[in-house]
Amino acid sequence: MSQRSNGIAAEVIREIMPPYQLGADLVQATFAALPAPPPDASAAWREPRITRLIQEILACKPAEAGQARIGAQLLIVREMVDTFAAHAHRARPAQHSPTPLWATGVPQLRNDLPASSPAPWHRAA
Repeated sequence: MSQRSNGIAAEVIREIMPPYQLGADLVQATFAALPAPPPDASAAWREPRITRLIQEILACKPAEAGQARIGAQLLIVREMVDTFAAHAHRARPAQHSPTPLWATGVPQLRNDLPASSPAPWHRAA
């Protein structure tokens, strides 16, 4: 079944509308909001990354500045989520000593109350 048309072909509309050019301020603000690349990243790594990020904004096919801003915001959120997920799944070094907690002198929670007794905060003073 063919798709219905309102009489104007999509190709005609594309020819009439000039392609949207991302503004330098939007690109600068987007890259400022994104997580920084590794400090030892080479130019050979950075250039394809920049190209990919700009292509991701343009993949939303913005026709105006507002749509480009939404595309940039989507990109920023996606990149931030990827960064947080990478940090969360990265192996973490031990942040505490292997000494048992009871040997450190840190006060422990008391668990010696009978199971039938009410919680200490419910007792009358």
